[in-house]
Amino acid sequence: MRSAVYSLPDQATAAIDDGADLVALGREAIIDPDWTQKVKEDQLDQIQVKLDPSRQDALVVPDRL
Repeated sequence: MRSAVYSLPDQATAAIDDGADLVALGREAIIDPDWTQKVKEDQLDQIQVKLDPSRQDALVVPDRL
């Protein structure tokens, strides 16, 4: 078992290709709730990979994340 941050689809796909049984995208879904839709619509350049402090309250994200 290993742990890593996979913010973009190609990183998650590479982990699976490298033998990962599971890739969790929980933090990514919290930071960018439209992550899966952006992947489906090939809008990869619009994926948010870091929490924007100005959106923290709207996303209901605690300070530690």
